[in-house]
Amino acid sequence: GLLRCGVADPAGVQIAGATGKPSAANGAYFQTKVKYNGHLCFKKEGVKLWLCMDSNNLWNVQVEKMRGGSMGILVSTVRGALSPLDAGPWRVYDSGKETWVDDLAVSVSRAMPKVTAAPVAGAVLEDVP
Repeated sequence: GLLRCGVADPAGVQIAGATGKPSAANGAYFQTKVKYNGHLCFKKEGVKLWLCMDSNNLWNVQVEKMRGGSMGILVSTVRGALSPLDAGPWRVYDSGKETWVDDLAVSVSRAMPKVTAAPVAGAVLEDVP
């Protein structure tokens, strides 16, 4: 069957600007085949942090066991955005106030493509085996 994914979904996104505890969310995330709430998730390089569409239809940086729920570290403000690139401004959880607060310093941009050790001549990066 055809994979249904929004054309706006980039292969990778870079999160920057989060400070304090939420700074764990900063870094490069690459698209996976894992899907929650109708959208493919992105996984952070080297750690078990995921950027997934959550149960409130917001993009959310989540630990692996919380994927797809409403809990997270960093959450978008635009409901149902096809791509995390179009989902800001972003909010961080303020444990002192026990609420989500806007963090206008957070940015989400396209990540540089992952560099593979030895690309096969003529291979297309978007090919799915």
